[in-house]
Amino acid sequence: MNNNKTRIELNIKSMKAIRFYLLMLSLLLFQGLSAQEYLTHPDNNPVLQKAFLSLNKIEHKTRFLVDTLPFIDDFSQQGFYPDPDKWEDNTVFINVSFPVNPPTIGVATFDGLREDGSPYSNGTNSQGRADSLTSHPLKLGNLSPADSVYLSFFYEAKGLGNTPENSDSLILKFKNQSGNWKTVWKKSIQQASTDTFKYVMIGLKKSAYFFNGFQFQFINYATLTGNNDHWHIDYVKMDKNRSINNRQLNDVAFNLMPPGLLMRYESMPLNQFKGFENQELIPNLQIFASNHFNVIKNTTFSYEARELCTNSVLNSTFIETINFPANSDTSLTDPNFEAALQSYLSANTCDSLTIQTKYFLNNSPPDFSTRFNDTVYQFQHFYNYFAYDDGSAEQAYGLIGTGAYLAYEFESNVADTLQAVSIHFAHINGDISNYLFSIVVWDQLDIPG
Repeated sequence: MNNNKTRIELNIKSMKAIRFYLLMLSLLLFQGLSAQEYLTHPDNNPVLQKAFLSLNKIEHKTRFLVDTLPFIDDFSQQGFYPDPDKWEDNTVFINVSFPVNPPTIGVATFDGLREDGSPYSNGTNSQGRADSLTSHPLKLGNLSPADSVYLSFFYEAKGLGNTPENSDSLILKFKNQSGNWKTVWKKSIQQASTDTFKYVMIGLKKSAYFFNGFQFQFINYATLTGNNDHWHIDYVKMDKNRSINNRQLNDVAFNLMPPGLLMRYESMPLNQFKGFENQELIPNLQIFASNHFNVIKNTTFSYEARELCTNSVLNSTFIETINFPANSDTSLTDPNFEAALQSYLSANTCDSLTIQTKYFLNNSPPDFSTRFNDTVYQFQHFYNYFAYDDGSAEQAYGLIGTGAYLAYEFESNVADTLQAVSIHFAHINGDISNYLFSIVVWDQLDIPG
């Protein structure tokens, strides 16, 4: 955007407003069109662009260490890139925001972007090979087809992202002893679900795969000009002594991120929150987990809320022991966190703070290889701003038409002042530097009805 051609107006009508509204004249103004809403997908990923600056390039180079079975990754470990101890490349995006109802928390998302979050191509309608996810070499030389080695995984198209085109696909390849990659599985959008993860098991039936140095690789073919044509995979597992008729995973895991503590906003100023906890907090803490095994699993559920300004523990609670039913989902709830938070805030002297809420499961027996999906964190920020979203941009929103307006309402609980407005402008194809828009602030609007 050319800032010399952009006009921003902040007209503050009242310094003690109970409510204020932000009205933004759309960036996408086209003469002769009636006003309408517009959804598209940005052509980059700002999360990866930021993460790439601190990426350790040496760590992600090919490793020649040979790993043994089992190979398991459910992408629940923190970070935006694949685990360098398991994968050679890092072009996929590890995230919790794009999938719909994943088996466990975190997925690997394939799209049309490089590891730095920029498009593979700046051309128009360019289509071809995009992301890859390649395992480190595995030690299979002491095994054979008789050991019943299977690779399994879950996959989903689109989710909360962009639907792949008919010409797009997700592909799985195996590397044989001659060093050649063989396609063993392939799916197009016509064969996939856009809101449900499907389970796949692929057996290693050929002796050419049983050598020290075997690798497998996921690849997607996509439009190479942006953050689109999404595929998501989860819970990749390769092990011996498996059966095509036994698709169980001996694991109880969180599968969704916990909600924020606030009912109306993703974030709000601390001075607007203190004293109004009853009307701003959600009714209870709730998180979801799944038992992927075919027997009852004995599990305990606990949580800890810690305030990071003074590193004080607000609440640490053992909630319950659960005989988790086989192949089932359940919600875990604690309705008593509000009193502990209010008690702490009454004596707190910080002008801003972050509350870290940690939820954790203790499975019996524990499984070290999937320990990361047993724990999830939620960070509730109380700084100097209101926000409805978490800052990630799964889609880009705009308005088309001369004179089109968009209004956001924020309701303050106490008298305050507005000093700045922060907006994330999702980058899309095309030069919009000649278009002007205005930001106007009102303390109230006369809205009929």
